[in-house]
Amino acid sequence: MHLRSARCFLLLVVACPFLRISAMAGDACVSPVSCTRAHSWEALFQRRSGWVGGDAVDSVDLGGNRILWLFGDSLIGKVREGRREIRGMSRNAVAIQEGRNPSSARIRFFTGPDSFTGFFSPTRKGDWIWPCQGGILTAAGLYLFLPEMTHVSSGKGALDFRVRRMTLAKVINPQDDPDHWVIRRYSMPFFRSGKGERLFGIPARRYGPWIVITGHEEDSRTGTRRMLAARIRGDRLEDFSNWEFRTKEGWSRDFGRAAPLCDDIGFERSVSFEPTLRRWLLVTSDRGLSDRILIRSAPEPWGPWSRSSLLHRVGNAGKGLFTYAAKLHPGLEGADSALLLSYVRNASDARHLSDPDLYRPEFLWVRLPAPSGSGLP
Repeated sequence: MHLRSARCFLLLVVACPFLRISAMAGDACVSPVSCTRAHSWEALFQRRSGWVGGDAVDSVDLGGNRILWLFGDSLIGKVREGRREIRGMSRNAVAIQEGRNPSSARIRFFTGPDSFTGFFSPTRKGDWIWPCQGGILTAAGLYLFLPEMTHVSSGKGALDFRVRRMTLAKVINPQDDPDHWVIRRYSMPFFRSGKGERLFGIPARRYGPWIVITGHEEDSRTGTRRMLAARIRGDRLEDFSNWEFRTKEGWSRDFGRAAPLCDDIGFERSVSFEPTLRRWLLVTSDRGLSDRILIRSAPEPWGPWSRSSLLHRVGNAGKGLFTYAAKLHPGLEGADSALLLSYVRNASDARHLSDPDLYRPEFLWVRLPAPSGSGLP
């Protein structure tokens, strides 16, 4: 049971300019932003049996009262007398939430027939899937971006892995329970592995007639990731001949011409449009494993992006603990246009995973200042 590898996934930076830091009950929050714990959302994932913890924490609005949650490595077991008793770990899991109010919602978890492989099985034995690139519902179906991971010998210990391939999964019947889903899989041609990794995932929702998908390229020397963008007209993401990529000059169907839009973005992140701010927001953890959550803003999903700045600092991130997977959840906004943000805290020593307050979604309500003029600076 490889709990020690329970996802040190490299996320990295992003953010838009706010100012001072002020203390808030052990955490720090950028003023004039208001950051408060979203206790009702956290309670929804404080489970006592079955799925008792997991990371990645991506959400997809399925319409009506249904929300899909996607998790990477997930802990299976029980919580008794304030301690988590772990029976095993599933490489991925999904959950269906029925009801948009977390205080009264019903949530059900699906970990697949193989408790280790998870709900989504890889195409090659020994590999695994971490569904941490999100998804989008269109008129053609539910699309999910699935990185298929493999072990490498890099001497990095728990970080000895890389993406071997990217799979686009299309769920034909997303209105049914996940254990009855009909899933078609497509190997994504817009992928380069190894040195100078380049891939696409993380939908930024619609922009006019387009669906925008963000991606990244990795500098093989420094490990720094830079954001890329693609767009698809219509609803069928598997029509790869219809993809266009943002270049320095405009748009091209040549994947190799996609140009970097901003530096230091993370493998996990959110890119979403906030109507009250009239801006696109890019949110992630600072340099992957960090208690600093950063944000950028832009007038369009491909930029130009502002400099990154601190949005929130997570408390209790020291003494062998680390924080990652920060992102917003568009469509789950609260009162007064509050934005729902999640992150995960983990421990370098797997023995700490008996603490049920670790390795599960933690949520904040984030209220940003009202824009003036054209929006955020």
